[in-house]
Amino acid sequence: MRGKTALLIPFLAVRLVAAQTQSVASEIARGDSFHVALQPDKALVHYRAALALDSANYGALWKASRATVDVAKQIEATRAPSSGGATACTCRRGPSRTRRCARTPTARTGTR
Repeated sequence: MRGKTALLIPFLAVRLVAAQTQSVASEIARGDSFHVALQPDKALVHYRAALALDSANYGALWKASRATVDVAKQIEATRAPSSGGATACTCRRGPSRTRRCARTPTARTGTR
């Protein structure tokens, strides 16, 4: 009996790792399909599911990062500027200061 158990444990471990790898690959594939459909929020759900199964998976890591950036860009695009296009200075002084700098559109045109 001991000999059969000794052979069964490595076999089951290999099967478990293979099943997990397939699951990670399928979650990444689902995320890729949502990425192609320009739905980064749904893609991110699947990339995170893949990372929950294998947190060191390179493909899932960089694709989750890309989807996070895409979601942030979508959120940023939906926000309307508060002062007619003029933005607060965010360089070196931080976003809390409202002084305009050379990077803002109104400072370049000379209409301060």
